[in-house]
Order: sequence, then C-alpha cells, then structure tokens
Amino acid sequence: MKRSNFSSGPWVRSLLAPGLALFILIVGVLMVFPRQSATVTHAQDESGITFMPVQMAPVPTPTPGPPPQFVKNISMPKAQCPNAADFNRVSGLTYVANIYSDNVSVFKDREYLLDLSTGQWPREMASDPDSARTWVANMHTGTTLLDGVQQIGVVPRDYEPYAPAYNPVNGYLYIGDLNGNIQVIDGSHLVTTMQVVDPITGNKGGWILSVVVDPRTGLVYASSWQFGRLYVIDGTEVIDSILTGTGAQDMAFDEVRGLIYIAHRSPSLEYPHDISVVDVATRSVTFVDPFPERIDRAQEVALDVANGLAYFTNPDIDTVTVVQGTNFVARIPVGNEPWGIAVNPNDGYAFAANRKSNDVSILRNGALMDTVEVQGRDPLAVSVDTINNDIYIANHGEKIGSTECKRASMTILH
Repeated sequence: MKRSNFSSGPWVRSLLAPGLALFILIVGVLMVFPRQSATVTHAQDESGITFMPVQMAPVPTPTPGPPPQFVKNISMPKAQCPNAADFNRVSGLTYVANIYSDNVSVFKDREYLLDLSTGQWPREMASDPDSARTWVANMHTGTTLLDGVQQIGVVPRDYEPYAPAYNPVNGYLYIGDLNGNIQVIDGSHLVTTMQVVDPITGNKGGWILSVVVDPRTGLVYASSWQFGRLYVIDGTEVIDSILTGTGAQDMAFDEVRGLIYIAHRSPSLEYPHDISVVDVATRSVTFVDPFPERIDRAQEVALDVANGLAYFTNPDIDTVTVVQGTNFVARIPVGNEPWGIAVNPNDGYAFAANRKSNDVSILRNGALMDTVEVQGRDPLAVSVDTINNDIYIANHGEKIGSTECKRASMTILH
C-alpha cells in the first residue's frame, strides 16, 4: 500500500498569531507521522460468494544496509539431516526440522536453545503470524502443534503429511499429504480430511507438495505434483482447479498483487516449463520460459513483495531466475546447486543456499550483491528472523561412511 504524502500549504505558513503556535506544532507532528490506514479488500469467486474482508498491513518499505555477513556457525550434534526452517515472529523462535533424527532444533537471538522430539520424519513447518503457535508436519506420525517450546497437541496422520499452510481468515491449518488428501486442522483438532480428485482421470490428486493461502479471502491453493493442477479450496470444499503443469515443487503467494508463483521441479513433455504464474482474480496462468529450448527445473521460490520480485533457484544449472509479475527479469549465476531461498522483507535481500559450494548468494533488486561462505556443509534451508534481521541457514551436513547428514550445523548471518 502506498503511503500518503502530506505537505503544509501556504495558508499554514501565513498563520502568524501566537495563539495558534501550539495548533501548528500539532499539525506538523501529524504530517510527519501520518496514521497508517489499513486497506479492506473484498474478493469474490466465480460463483459470486463474497468472503470476509481482512485488513492488510502496508508492505514495509525496504531500508537496505550493506549485505549481511557471517556471524557464527553452531554445531547441531543431535540433528540429522535438517531440511526446513521456519521463524515465528511472535515468539522470536527459529525452528529447524531434522528429518532423520525425528526432532526440531530451536534457536533464538543467534543462540541454540534445545531440541524437541516432535515425531517421525518432520518435513515442513508453518506458523501463526499472530501467536507463538507453530505446526510441524511429521510424515510418519502426524502434525505436532508447538506453542513456543511446548508441545500442546498432535493430530494423527492420514497418510504422509507434507505441506502445511496457516489460514489467518478461519484460523485453520491446511496440510497436503502424499496421497492426494488435505487435512484441515483447528489448533490440535482435526476438522476434516478432504479427498482431492483429479477431474480428468478421477484419481486422487497425487502428491500435494505445496499449499498457500490468500490472506485477503481465505481461499487455499494446493498444488498436485502428478496431475499439474492447482486446487482452489474454500473452507472445507474444493471449488475449482487450475491447470498449471506437472512437477510443482514450491509456491509463493504475492498478496499485494494477487499472484501465485509456482516452481516446477519436474516438468513434463506436455508441460515443459519451469515457472508458472497464476492470477487468482482471473484464475489465469502465464508460463514464464525465458529459454524454452531447455528445461531448467526450478526448486524453490521466495518473494520480495515490496518490489514485486520472485526469486527461483535452479539447482541443475547453478542460477537464480528473477521474475516480476509475468515478466522475466534476469537469470543470475550463483554458487553450485542453489536450493533453499528466502527474502528478508525488511530490506529486500534474498539469500540462496548453494549446497555444493557451501556458500550463500545474496541478491537484491534482481542482482547479485555478495557471496558468503557458511563454514558448514551442504547448506539447504534458509529462514529470516525479521525482528533482528538475522539470517539462519540450516546446513544438511555430510555423509560419513554409511551415515547420512553427519556434522549438521546452523549458520547465522547479520
């Protein structure tokens, strides 16, 4: 949302009466610090249903300083194969899911706190932006609800829960699994299990590897890897599906512009594109293929919402693709095998973790700004502490003998 610009007119400058001095002082203060007005947005689907409006906070104006630099690398001796990281802005905690040690490591203020046993194969996490609650999807156990460092409930799995997303409109968690189902959870209680069905074949919807929520309308979007469809969910019902292409690995939602960016890790001959962009208002799809003669296989996507930029990692060709809206901006050479990526909304810096070169590429405004060694092995997942502007990079570790992911660690930049 654009900030209002106020200026004092000539009539103000002409007020010379001493009795009005206090009045002028107050007006001046209000002009320097104007009150921010929330934008109330209404949206309708194609059936004409009007959803509850949500007040959207203004997009922060980035205030960049120099690129963050290495602070420390913290050993994680009880963590095996950290594969995802998530920050809860209320508690100030950073969580790292360690898939092979069945636990979550917790950090705060650049320090390791403890490890929490959450269940077998913790895969992905999602947080409530307005509370200290964070959900952990454990593929072989179920979904664990954390409140800070306390475990307060578990929802048993339907099949293999994988991709969670929190809906701020109805307060539900939506979690896609690897059998085409979506569990809808209220806190630590199961509301229902939805069966997603491919409208062409009649089969289950396949692997649901990514779920995003439109915080303006409460509509949920779940992507099927096999069938290449983006399912639109209202509450506990699938109301539509959009054909986007196969192999959707990751998604990000630009709530300001109403766009969903999709990274396709496994394109097919029928849908040989790496990036698709969905306009949720029209439910139309644009394929972004700057080099259609080759398939580059995008892995993850992160958004700089303030500048309208989407960053996609391409691990097969060691680049990051930058897209603005439906337009290709740049393809930037980075380190070896970029994988996880995150953006700090406070300053617009993007951080791509390069697994094979053991470093992080720092980008801003579609350009490479710096490369920083992580002093760990196999950096995989990135999360941003938006309170302290600290960057957390979870290092997967290395294979020693027959044991995977030994010497896992956490690198912190600031």
